[in-house]
Amino acid sequence: MKALLVIDMIRGFTDEGALKVLGASNMIPYINKKIQEMEDLNKPVFYIRDNHSEDDYELKNFPTHCLYGTEEARPSKNLHITEEAYPRDSKMIVSKQTIDCFYQTDLDKKLWNNWVQVGDEVGVVGVVTELCVDAAVRGLAIRGYKPIVFKNGITGINPELAEATANMWINYFGVKVV
Repeated sequence: MKALLVIDMIRGFTDEGALKVLGASNMIPYINKKIQEMEDLNKPVFYIRDNHSEDDYELKNFPTHCLYGTEEARPSKNLHITEEAYPRDSKMIVSKQTIDCFYQTDLDKKLWNNWVQVGDEVGVVGVVTELCVDAAVRGLAIRGYKPIVFKNGITGINPELAEATANMWINYFGVKVV
C-alpha cells in the first residue's frame, strides 16, 4: 500500500455535532494503528476533512456542520495527529466542501507529489461509509488507483446501506475490503 486516506475523522462526525456518527469514535484506536503502520514505513497519510463555509451548497442538503474554524472541524479527540500539526501541515491535509474529496481539491496532485501513481494501492478509513468514504473509494477507483478499504476502520449511518455500498465496491470496482 502506497498511501492512506483518513476520511472525515473530525469532531463533527466523531465527537459532537449535528452529524455525529454513532460508533465513529470507537474506530480511532484501529485508525491510529493504521496511521502508525504507514508512518513506520515512511508512507504518506492524507487527512481529508469537511471544512465548510456557511454558503456551501452541501449545507442545503445537510444540517450545518464542520464550519471552518469551529470545534467540529478540528481533528477527532485521540486521533494520531497533533493539534499543532493539523492546520500547518497542509501538504497532508485536504479540505473539502462536498462529500467528494477529489472535487475542487488538490488531492490528485498531493498523491502524485508523494509518488502515489495510477495502479498503486491506497488504503481508506473513516466516515461515513455510504457518503464520503464511498466518494473517496469511487474517486480512487475511477482514477486508476487500487483502493483497499479497512472494514474495521469505516462506519456508516445506515448499516444496510453501508453493507450494500461495500458490496458495490467489491463487485463493480474490484475494491479490496479487508
